Amino acid sequence: MSSELVLGEIVKKSLGELERAILATPDGVLLAASNPSDIDNIVAALGAAVVAGVGDAFKQYFSTGVRNVVTELEDG
Repeated sequence: MSSELVLGEIVKKSLGELERAILATPDGVLLAASNPSDIDNIVAALGAAVVAGVGDAFKQYFSTGVRNVVTELEDG
């Protein structure tokens, strides 16, 4: 099964929670998209930057010895 078909199935089975799925390398190179669009390359690059930034933030945060994080969301 091709990557595009797998991504399409993920979107389909999300029951409307996902609009599209994109598979990219860690450096932001687009590999596949569930429903190709002109903006896929931009989304792949931005997604890679966000994931790298969040990953670095967590590494920094947990390197200080934190062992547990609790997140509480307000209703609404």
